[in-house]
Amino acid sequence: MNAIPQNPKAQFYPTPPAIVERMVKKANFETAESFLEPSAGQGDIAEGILHEINRKRRYHGAGGVTIDCIELDPYLRQILQYNFSEERLSGQRRRYAELENISSRTYGQNAEMQHLRQEIDGLANLGNVHIIYDDFLSFHTHKHYDWIVMNPPFESGDLHLLHALEIQQEGGGIVCLLNAETIRNPCTNTRKLLLQKLESLEAEIEYIPDAFLHAERRTAVEVAMVTVSIPHPKHESAIFERLRQARQKTAESEKQADELTHTGYIDAAVEQFNFEVEGTLGLVREYEAMKPYILTRIGGKETSAILTLSLHGDRGNYAQTVNVNEYLRIVRLKYWRALFGNPQFTGMMTSNIREEYAGMVDRLRDYDFNRYNIDVIHREMMSRLTEGVQGTILALFDKLTAQHAWYPEMKQNIHYFNGWKTNKAHKIGKKAIIPTSGMFSSNSWNRETFDTSTAYKVLSDIEKALNYLDGGMTAEVDLMERLEQAEAEGRTRNIACKYFNVDLFKKGTTHIKFNNMRLVDRINIYAAQQKAWLPPNYGRVKYEDMQPEEQAVVDSFQGKDAYAEVMSHADYFLADIAGPALLTAAV
Repeated sequence: MNAIPQNPKAQFYPTPPAIVERMVKKANFETAESFLEPSAGQGDIAEGILHEINRKRRYHGAGGVTIDCIELDPYLRQILQYNFSEERLSGQRRRYAELENISSRTYGQNAEMQHLRQEIDGLANLGNVHIIYDDFLSFHTHKHYDWIVMNPPFESGDLHLLHALEIQQEGGGIVCLLNAETIRNPCTNTRKLLLQKLESLEAEIEYIPDAFLHAERRTAVEVAMVTVSIPHPKHESAIFERLRQARQKTAESEKQADELTHTGYIDAAVEQFNFEVEGTLGLVREYEAMKPYILTRIGGKETSAILTLSLHGDRGNYAQTVNVNEYLRIVRLKYWRALFGNPQFTGMMTSNIREEYAGMVDRLRDYDFNRYNIDVIHREMMSRLTEGVQGTILALFDKLTAQHAWYPEMKQNIHYFNGWKTNKAHKIGKKAIIPTSGMFSSNSWNRETFDTSTAYKVLSDIEKALNYLDGGMTAEVDLMERLEQAEAEGRTRNIACKYFNVDLFKKGTTHIKFNNMRLVDRINIYAAQQKAWLPPNYGRVKYEDMQPEEQAVVDSFQGKDAYAEVMSHADYFLADIAGPALLTAAV
């Protein structure tokens, strides 16, 4: 593992390798599939779990094993992310190959090779490790963990272990390293409560003196390794009780929204996810409680039930004893897909960016659908959007001017002016024509109809690029609604959109007539500046203070009066198009 940071948190003591080995040997790795390491730090315990899995399952692989990590410190999370990254694994493999090619290796080089081999083998399943949350004490999940293996901060170890016991209340194991004083000296209410719970669960407590004397960060404190196995509770059926109560109550119906589009839609989506999961898990528990009463035969050792529960995922229906974690992966994916299909979440994205993120949705089934993870992804999306805004604007400019100029009809898109140091400058005018083949189906010649999805794909990217430039100054218009209305009316001319009106032609062209020339001026100014077609001091000095050759460019581009308008409203015409105000999304 990497070295600890230069200014670590006071309670960060990396778990020594010898202690990690003792801890992971306490867990049952033969059948365990899911692990959690709270307060993961650099991931020493997670790496120890990977090593043990590879040792125990050398010929069977890690399969569906998952190791979830939680770490509060942002700097340690960065180290943790690197330690389980392809980048680190690739570096180890390169170093191993370098040593392997040395014909006469020293003893130290051979030892390094052996160490590298162990690390490479241990990280063979690094894709099974996920960093899922920051503050363990506020962490709640529906996921079932076979084992929680943890080395929490010594000063609050009692709170962390109590929270781990709460998470495992439906059954599972815990191996926890504590300051021995937490157990030996129950001087606080939380320590007393922890001791009562450990005694009731018949926890195993092993005291280890001087465990950190030879650690990466040394301390002489004595530690206690607590191992506890929590049995799965037996759930009693409440079906008959509910049937009796049902006769006394008036049936109530709840309206379920098909789409998550109201105010606060993300919080509502998370609430709906939790409601669905909690209800479904209640159903699973109810089924397990009812199962002994609905067996296919009476008496004997029959275990098959007349009724079975089945999961339905991407692989179709498959009956089994319901695996809670597999169910959670399926329902998480459903909500992640709904979120990424919601225009409120992805509405600012152009089609290429949406397609890029659509490709990653399936991987999110391993991450809880909660506000923390949604916010992390949204920040990443906004960062990606910021990086691509300039290219999106310039691509639109090229599309509406020179990109298709070799087609005879599109030649009128080019509005030339004398650019700075070039005679090839051009700009967008009041009207632009672009090719749009495939908008009309081959059998629709008897009726003025077009494919709204194709039209939306063509026009929405243009509208989004203009949104970046407009900064929210124009009232919203639902583009798809306008297109659907026009299609229903059999109308293909003068369709009013947010920034322009469009005419759709069956010959394969779309005519765009802009209704906001200030916005067109802005995209022309931005593109011309980016392409160095305007003088370097454009927008910085008055027209009267320009050199004659600079004035000539301004005259050709827009004229003296229009330039004065730009100078008077520089905050609009010359503002940073990737600024935060233009990239704000409703989250």
